[in-house]
Order: sequence, then C-alpha cells, then structure tokens
Amino acid sequence: MKKCLIVFCVCLLAKLSKAQEAVAPLLFNASLNKAILPQTSKKVRAGLPFFEDFSNLKSPYPNATLWEGQSVYINNTFASEPPSCGVATFDALDANGQAYHPSGFPVKFSADTLTSVAIDLSTNTPGDSIYLSFFNQAGGNGFAPEGADSLTLYFLGSNNSWVRVWAKGGGTSQPFEQVLLPISSSIFLHNNFKLRFINTASPNTNDDIWNIDYIKIDKNRKWNDIILNDVAMLA
Repeated sequence: MKKCLIVFCVCLLAKLSKAQEAVAPLLFNASLNKAILPQTSKKVRAGLPFFEDFSNLKSPYPNATLWEGQSVYINNTFASEPPSCGVATFDALDANGQAYHPSGFPVKFSADTLTSVAIDLSTNTPGDSIYLSFFNQAGGNGFAPEGADSLTLYFLGSNNSWVRVWAKGGGTSQPFEQVLLPISSSIFLHNNFKLRFINTASPNTNDDIWNIDYIKIDKNRKWNDIILNDVAMLA
C-alpha cells in the first residue's frame, strides 16, 4: 500500500512539474469596481489653452471639469515609461470595471470613450495656428490591442457631426509616441468644439490596452512643437 502511494505521489509531482505558468488579462478592474462614480457636472465650456496630463490620481475617473463620461481608467500602472505621472487607459471594461460583453459577442465593438467638454474656438481663425498634441501608447504594461483593434480620434464640427481625424491600429505593444494635429478648418472653429477618443476592442477581458497622456490644445503652435515645457513627475 505504501509503495502504491509513493508511486502515485511521484506521478502527480511529475505531472505538475510539466504545467506552465500563463499570464492572462483580468476579468474585471477592482479599482473601478470599488470606486464611487462621480456625479455628472453641469455643462462646462473650456477655452485655450486646453491641457490635461491626468496627474490627479485621487480618482480613477476623468476630471469632470474637462471630460464628459467616466469609462476610461485614470491610473499610474498600465503605462510603460509615460511622459508624466498618470494616464488615461482604454480597454474592454466599462466604468464599473466590468466587461462590456462578458458573453464574448460581438467580435469587436466600440468600448471606452473620452470626450472633452465644449471648447470655445469661435473667436479664432485658421491663421491662429491651433494644434492638438497628445501621446499615445499601445499595450504598455497591459495586453496589447489585437490587429483588428484601434484607437480613433474625432473632432466635433459646427454642424454637430463627428469627423474622424486620426486613427491607429493595434498589433503589438509600443512605446509612447506624440501626435500633433492642426485644428485649422473653419468647421471646427466654433463655440462647441469637442474632441473624442474611442477604442475598438475585443470582448471578455481588459486586454486591448491603449494609454493616452499629455493632451494639449493651444494657438500659435507649429507642426514641430514637440518640446514639453513643463515640470512633470515620472513614476
């Protein structure tokens, strides 16, 4: 009997030794699951310069004086070598940290959205050289977005329609890169201008990670205005 028991234990240990560790995306975000959703603020209209570096980490939700909605995750963990402390993370989880489509359908869908409050550009002209700049990263310390996933940026025109101005596809994890876009068309120079980021993701888990940081809109800028004249803290 003892001999049979010893043989069984040896076989069990041998089987366990062949098992491999695997890293998988989380099924929910506990930080959001436990957080209290902020109350929707009254309508706010911002002016220039418009700036956000997501450095206020007291809440996992976007600053309501600058952003509408609460689906993105403000944190200091998902980004790899960010330009400053704090980023906005887009994934496949909602504002409560739960999967948008836990059943696995549809195959891909529009997930997190980050929309600015209205920005008054009505007194500006194309000659004011207004540019938007921001940093973006696929993956970072999270799981990289798949090839069919994407991050897209829209501007709100004076006819109240959204215009796609930039998009980036997934595939692999990447370092942060800076993007500069002119806001020169007259259809964007109105008192209700907004910008909106949306990520297209796959269902089930919080993979398909995109990180956004250091968003700035101001006038008298140039296409090569990439120097950060700011004292910032890195994690």
